Amino acid sequence: MSEEPRAVHEIVREARRAKRMTQSDLARAVQCTQSAVSMFESGRRDALARPTVLAIAQVLGLDAEALPLEARRIGPGVALVLKRCPLDSCPRNVPQVIEGRLVYRPTLVEAPLDDQTICGECDEILESSCPNPDCGARLAPGSFCRVCGTPLVTVTHTPSGNLQAWADARRARIRELRAMTRPERYGFILNEETET
Repeated sequence: MSEEPRAVHEIVREARRAKRMTQSDLARAVQCTQSAVSMFESGRRDALARPTVLAIAQVLGLDAEALPLEARRIGPGVALVLKRCPLDSCPRNVPQVIEGRLVYRPTLVEAPLDDQTICGECDEILESSCPNPDCGARLAPGSFCRVCGTPLVTVTHTPSGNLQAWADARRARIRELRAMTRPERYGFILNEETET
């Protein structure tokens, strides 16, 4: 007789206890509330957003790809996942300078997992996982993969001169372009993160 697969909340609860962490310790580590961790561990999967669950997996040393996480479903057989444009030249990707290094924060969109989604800005095919072939984790908000730390957008060209001034000017131009277009055309999510 085959064993029933364990639910993600049971895996998280057991891993937290094995690390001898309280729910409050874990909540502080991933910047959420103890009550949210408690509800999640009780089986309320909606108590924590997917990025928080991925952060918890990292703190607890769990393999995020092995966790039984499901993509959000919008109908029979249609799952929505976060996707990103892989091109550093695309206005969907907002440049930042971190410790003197140019990185990009992709503006993520929710799109059907199985569909080939085309970027509304540059016509590139959007991707739904970490660009590191050894990782391939699902996307979460930020500039880097939450599992392996790989930048989500590969920098193919670093401008010469003052990187911070260049990034500031590029962000201003991106805000200007977005103000001229209808946001619903692009299905943007996480816009507040791109307005830095």
